Amino acid sequence: MTRLPDIAGGDRWWPFVWLAAAALGQGGMLVVSAIAVRDAIGSVRQGDAAMPVVALFMLAAAGVGFATLRYAERVLAERVGQSYVAETREALFLRLSKAPASWLTQRRAGALSLRYVGDLTALKNWVGVGLARAISAAVMLPVSLLVLISIDFRLGLATALPLALAFAVMLRLGPRLRLAHGALRKNRARLAASMAERLQQATALRRSGRLGIEKKVLRAQSAKIIDAAMTRAHLSAAIRAMPDAASGLAGALTLWLCLHFGIPIGETVAALMTLSMIVRPMRHIADIRDRRYSWLIASDKLEKALAAPRIDRLGKPLRSARTGRAALVVQGVPLDGVPVDLKLARGKVRLLQGLETASASRLLMLAAGLEDREAGEMRVLGRQPTELDPQEMIYLGGASPTLRGSLRRDVLLGTGRTPPDTEICNVLHQIGLGPLLTRVGGLDGRIDEGRRNLSVAETRGVLLARALLARPALALIDADEIGLGAADIAALAAHFRSIESAALFATTLAGGALNAERTIHPTPAGEIGPDVPRGHHTTLPNPKT
Repeated sequence: MTRLPDIAGGDRWWPFVWLAAAALGQGGMLVVSAIAVRDAIGSVRQGDAAMPVVALFMLAAAGVGFATLRYAERVLAERVGQSYVAETREALFLRLSKAPASWLTQRRAGALSLRYVGDLTALKNWVGVGLARAISAAVMLPVSLLVLISIDFRLGLATALPLALAFAVMLRLGPRLRLAHGALRKNRARLAASMAERLQQATALRRSGRLGIEKKVLRAQSAKIIDAAMTRAHLSAAIRAMPDAASGLAGALTLWLCLHFGIPIGETVAALMTLSMIVRPMRHIADIRDRRYSWLIASDKLEKALAAPRIDRLGKPLRSARTGRAALVVQGVPLDGVPVDLKLARGKVRLLQGLETASASRLLMLAAGLEDREAGEMRVLGRQPTELDPQEMIYLGGASPTLRGSLRRDVLLGTGRTPPDTEICNVLHQIGLGPLLTRVGGLDGRIDEGRRNLSVAETRGVLLARALLARPALALIDADEIGLGAADIAALAAHFRSIESAALFATTLAGGALNAERTIHPTPAGEIGPDVPRGHHTTLPNPKT
């Protein structure tokens, strides 16, 4: 079953109706033109002294009608194409937003961006141009043949034979053209993904002595693209040449028949004019083949993206009360190959230790709704992790979001708050990011994509500030992943205690150092339970299995 939106879905079916009407209108204009030419030339041949005003008016009106209908056809087709692409773009983004974070990180950034550029362009070209031309050709070709048959049956037959031969050649070359489209797209995608990875590191690669190697790789990939492009160009050009060859052959046959059988000059000119009208829809059909194969390949890739694994148990986010049920309950969730149970009470600040670093990070991502668990049960503030209102929980770790934009937005991203600038600046100064504020030009200063214009310490500080500005019911902090030290953890622990929020820190820092910073450690028996009296040292047990 296709996951792509229905092409005629929503309010797009009306434009398709109008496209069909425009195509029928063009067919009508063709009939009017043929009749007008026949009558005008027939009047001259009969020696009629009066000017064939009616015939000339009909011919002019048909030309204006053609122009108007083609204009309407193109505008309607563009509207349909843009509407369909917009819906597909949104569906793709929403679908990927439900995928596990680990699945997304395994995809190359360049490959994912192609879904939004190359593939969607192919969809728009087919829906916005290809289908419109298919509708037009489906009307114009039969009408043109009927006009020729009405003039003289032999003329219709003489035109149909070359057209049938052209169609046969186009159908024969079609499968090879599709393979050529697939090869070209695959090589282009590989180059785009490869260069998207390398362009941001071009200077570093040069300084690492990789310039010669990377140039060879680029040339090799470019050579494959050129070969595939030339193969597609040969096939596409051959298909697009068929309408002109067919029209030339049909024109010669038409003239021969008219001369051989003495068909009147009026009918002859009308037949030749009608024949010239056939060339346009024939060229459209050749173009349609090209666009359709591009569409088929692009839609297949989009279908695979829309079939990405999704996190189960997605529900509507609802805000939970800050009292009552535990902040976090984990039962039988496998980590390190062993089912883990733990519990974090409301308003308690605890360390998560005794797990491998990767397993601790995964546990936090599971609790944050960024990953899908294979087994076990997990409740966050009494609900599934994915059903929680984003403002009720904050996650800081490797999967914390960041967007190119102002420093203000980066600091507040995911907090659900819009505090005054003075509060934000105070926090930034308190954690030592005053120089950053000055360097980027204040809170409106730009943070580059991926925070490339920030140092590692500044990135850590931005995430630390985000946590200090948040007011969640639960905070999940992957301290080792984002480089938080003992002082940072102590500051965050004090902050979350002051606002009566629960917090869980994943860290491998020594217990003694953390204890000196008045942090709290988990207790044995698999439960992250009562507070340890401050100033006392306890061991760091494994969670209960």
